[in-house]
Amino acid sequence: MKLHKKQKKAWFRPKSYGVGLTPCSWEGWGMTLLLVLLIIGLAFVFEFFQPTGPSIENTVYFVLGVFGLTFAFLWSLRKRVRGQLGWKWGKKLMKH
Repeated sequence: MKLHKKQKKAWFRPKSYGVGLTPCSWEGWGMTLLLVLLIIGLAFVFEFFQPTGPSIENTVYFVLGVFGLTFAFLWSLRKRVRGQLGWKWGKKLMKH
């Protein structure tokens, strides 16, 4: 007898148009908020809110940090996505 793993609840679903994900549960919205707060934290660390603004070096580190955080976010939550990622044109209204 085969035991089936319990399906994990989806936190994200593919967008209706274009490529990307959108939250579909409170957990997904919470994780999205966490990502935004972490990016704002990076902006503070790399002096984006100083009157003089960030140096070019800090800007490069900030951009790399945002890419790293986003990659880690998507990688860690890949099993919480309902459906497949890919280009979407929305729902078809008529079939030809």
